[in-house]
Amino acid sequence: MVAVVELRNEVKKADYDPICRIIRQKVSEVQLVYLSTIVLIQERSIPKTSSGKLQRRKARVLVAYCMSSYNRNLT
Repeated sequence: MVAVVELRNEVKKADYDPICRIIRQKVSEVQLVYLSTIVLIQERSIPKTSSGKLQRRKARVLVAYCMSSYNRNLT
């Protein structure tokens, strides 16, 4: 399971790990699932329709792009 989370621009990189730990813990407690990946993105960058609904297909492409960029940076 993957979670895409928008962060406010003022959040510092040093806070990313604690934020991910809290998200993982809360999702596990409430939904009883384990998040294998948490993708942190800039505020207002999740694609939405004009009515405000999530554009799932575009969001999947965004996650795939973020994951491939992350994997390239590891090597």
